[in-house]
Amino acid sequence: MRTVWVLICLVSLAGIVSAAPPPPPPPNPEIAYVQTGTKQKIVVMNSDGSNKTTPFTGVNGEVLSEPALSPGAQWVAFTSPSRGLVVVDRITKVATVLMTPAQCGASAPRLPNDPGFCWNPRFSPSGSRVAVLDGGLSAPRVWSIPSSGGTPVVLYSGSQGTPFFDVAWDSDESQIAIVELVDAAPNRIIVVNLATGTPRTIVDGLDLFSIDWARNGLDRIIFDALIAGGPDRNIYTVDFSDTGADPPVLVTAGQHPSYSPDNGSIVYRRNGNQARIDKRNLMTGVVTENLATDLSPDWKR
Repeated sequence: MRTVWVLICLVSLAGIVSAAPPPPPPPNPEIAYVQTGTKQKIVVMNSDGSNKTTPFTGVNGEVLSEPALSPGAQWVAFTSPSRGLVVVDRITKVATVLMTPAQCGASAPRLPNDPGFCWNPRFSPSGSRVAVLDGGLSAPRVWSIPSSGGTPVVLYSGSQGTPFFDVAWDSDESQIAIVELVDAAPNRIIVVNLATGTPRTIVDGLDLFSIDWARNGLDRIIFDALIAGGPDRNIYTVDFSDTGADPPVLVTAGQHPSYSPDNGSIVYRRNGNQARIDKRNLMTGVVTENLATDLSPDWKR
């Protein structure tokens, strides 16, 4: 009788052990975003929303720009008006200033009340450089600086009164795409050949904001634009071969899209009073909702 009772207990214990939840997935940081609050934070997470960690926390009232995650996911680049362009090591949490606020506004004539600052950094596909915008209305420019630090150089300069909103690299780092404001609105997307400095217009006639360039040599850009009568935005795509065609709507009521490394999915912020980060599988159309509740997601290259 005692033997039977022991066996029953062992079976029961085995059932309890087997019913335990599986271990969490290993850290595999793929997406960076800004967590809002009194002290804004830079957060990284797996593509399924797990393993959220905070490499950097700002001071009270500090506004942190859209972050960019390096291809190897070791570094996160971001900007703030008081710090300039910063990269922070995801593991050690050591932050390094690549460009000071003075450098961001240096050697350019400034319009009144336009101090100039850096914003919207983007790692190149190799991770060796960071592109960042500067200049406001006065002297819009796209800078490039080695991600390990060094001397910044201007990749492209615009005209006074036509500020840049966003920038993206192509796969071989020979071109950049820029959202440029033209005559107050609407905006346009230009693609600049970095060898010649020659721009060409890819999309115009829409109130554009954020862009990302597809990976692996694909000439396709994803972007958001205001819905007519907005304030909400839709997400669109455009292939360079589709000259003259209206860009199709990919996601309704979404903004700030970013491609996955294989172009199979996108991550984006859902429109609404509560900022929500969703992921969409472009092959199946399946949407994974609420990976995080915050702003400006960026998927590593």
